[in-house]
Amino acid sequence: MKLTQDFKQRLLGLVNCLIELYRVITSTLPILFVPQNCAVSGDQEPVVCSLNDNLELGDAYYSVTLVFNFFTLVVFLVMYFFEIRRENLLITNLDVNNELPTNDEDVGHILEQLPDKSKRAILWVDLWYLRAAMASVSAFVVNAFLSGFCLYRYYLNNQTTTTFVTYLLFMVIKLTGVWTVVRTEKNVFYSSYLKTNVQYNDLDDSIKAVKNQA
Repeated sequence: MKLTQDFKQRLLGLVNCLIELYRVITSTLPILFVPQNCAVSGDQEPVVCSLNDNLELGDAYYSVTLVFNFFTLVVFLVMYFFEIRRENLLITNLDVNNELPTNDEDVGHILEQLPDKSKRAILWVDLWYLRAAMASVSAFVVNAFLSGFCLYRYYLNNQTTTTFVTYLLFMVIKLTGVWTVVRTEKNVFYSSYLKTNVQYNDLDDSIKAVKNQA
């Protein structure tokens, strides 16, 4: 039963991660994916920029914004690395047990039963996930302002606004969920991918089996 729980958690995590990866790429690179006007002058009919057009460095402001778009993508990919690593460690070492308490102190006692290496790994990756999340929030805010002003300069039509706002909303929802996961007490570990915010609060069955044999 517990192996089934582990498999289900990993499968759900993989599916959600792949979906979010596509959205993160488009949302952190709005200069590439939000429709823009490439008409040379205001007297011409609007011309939708191609992807190649958007990749070309323009004036200083456009170039800085484009570079910062890619920097923001890298920051988010780092956050996802720690997010996936954290989720895998939690699935491997802990389980969700609704019959056990979920407060910081009681879960801390559960952690003490883990091998020291596993316990240190969980706490280490949880801390770096928090730091990566804070960096992602900062990069997102700066990127949104830079990109918003840049897109205003190359405004095409209402599609520019709606697409940009849609991308922003996705990132706000994502970062709000991440903040809920990371801003907890030291030994409270919410899942990043199971949307009911289940909490890992018991030893995994494989670890219990090893302890019982010892």
